[in-house]
Amino acid sequence: MIRLVTFFFLSLPFFVEAAFLSASTCDYYLQKEKETGCYVKSENPSDYLINFGYRLCNIYHQKAEIWNDERSEFIRKVALCLQNELEKINFSGDCRDLEEKAFAVHPYCYKQTGYCQLSTYQKTTIIWTALAGDVLNRTTNPFVSGLQLLKDCR
Repeated sequence: MIRLVTFFFLSLPFFVEAAFLSASTCDYYLQKEKETGCYVKSENPSDYLINFGYRLCNIYHQKAEIWNDERSEFIRKVALCLQNELEKINFSGDCRDLEEKAFAVHPYCYKQTGYCQLSTYQKTTIIWTALAGDVLNRTTNPFVSGLQLLKDCR
């Protein structure tokens, strides 16, 4: 009987686990992908949640353990900010629109969570981490965004 109940619940499309905001893990992006299905959609697909959000979140969390300074706290804060802002985006089914809006909140979250208060060295290591983790994987240019952030913090 438990097996039938479990199967029954798994077969209902509206029983998708909601994305859970977390400063310490990156699972939010996997759950959000389950909600949207953007990675596998044939029309307007987007790899933002999996190949950008989830992947870079993990890279940054690994670095935060090594850095063990103000950057570590920044990583936790910016992770929550990015997830919160992504939750605010009204998803209409257009995955490219979701991706565009998600990228647009990055500068806001970086500035809101203390990026500008970090030392030049710390800011640079954060930008280079993004570049190293993303240079071969995206068509967007995170280097330009990183330079703009450095400029905006003056």
